Amino acid sequence: MNWDDIRIFLAVARSGTTTSAARRLGVNQSTVSRRVKQLESDAGVAVFERQASGLHLTEAGREIVEAAEQVEERFAVLGRHVFGRDVRLTGKIRLSLPDFMVVCVAPILVEFAEAYPDIELEVSVANAHVSLSRREADVILRLGASAPEHLVGRRIAKTSVAVYGAPRYLDRVGTSELPAMDWVRWEEAWRQIPPERWLDKHVAPNRVRARVNNQTTHTELAAAGLGVGFYLCGTADNDPRLRRISDAFPFNLALWLLTHEDLRGTARIAAFMGFVGDRLVAQRSAFEV
Repeated sequence: MNWDDIRIFLAVARSGTTTSAARRLGVNQSTVSRRVKQLESDAGVAVFERQASGLHLTEAGREIVEAAEQVEERFAVLGRHVFGRDVRLTGKIRLSLPDFMVVCVAPILVEFAEAYPDIELEVSVANAHVSLSRREADVILRLGASAPEHLVGRRIAKTSVAVYGAPRYLDRVGTSELPAMDWVRWEEAWRQIPPERWLDKHVAPNRVRARVNNQTTHTELAAAGLGVGFYLCGTADNDPRLRRISDAFPFNLALWLLTHEDLRGTARIAAFMGFVGDRLVAQRSAFEV
């Protein structure tokens, strides 16, 4: 079996659809479908059951996932160890960050590029989980309660989260009871983050007006008056289109700049972590309230 086909198969198995896998891999959906069919032909078995609800792994598919993930991890470990010995301030750094951080980080990346002209930056805007263990990125900026054990870096800022809505929507709805309002929520893949868990407990499904997969769309829908949502106080308080309607929730979220522990000795990664981290910490008031 071709490893490239297996790699694409793994992306489909993890995301659940060929469309999501194609978006994550940066290829066409037709390419993903063709490579999965080729894998099934080479293996002589079906790896997915194609049902109305989506793609579901067969028993053979689950066995291939288990074996392929072991191979993938061995390659990743080898790559991190070799990369971690690099002492040159040259090469590529792959940064993954959520969309709401782009405006803040872009000027910092320009400064970094001017200070280190031999380092190439590859920037991926991704709100979904990105694995540093599988070398999907070298550095990530993420919100979370804590940093995973195998990642190292620094906490940039503690963040506060509250509920906001457009003034005209709030005037129209005529209530201060959060469960009675219309909501903009994150897509199902984000159900484990603290704000979404709170919404599952307190807001009925018929009060959800939209589910989205990025922060820009989330904010724009609320600002347009579709409903209310959870937003970072440091940014939403400065958005004239939004009005805060709750106290900050005790979600204990923080903004983290992280890399894999195997990469922290790499010269260009260390330079990036120090340079970008220092400038983000200097701007922490944009996230803390």
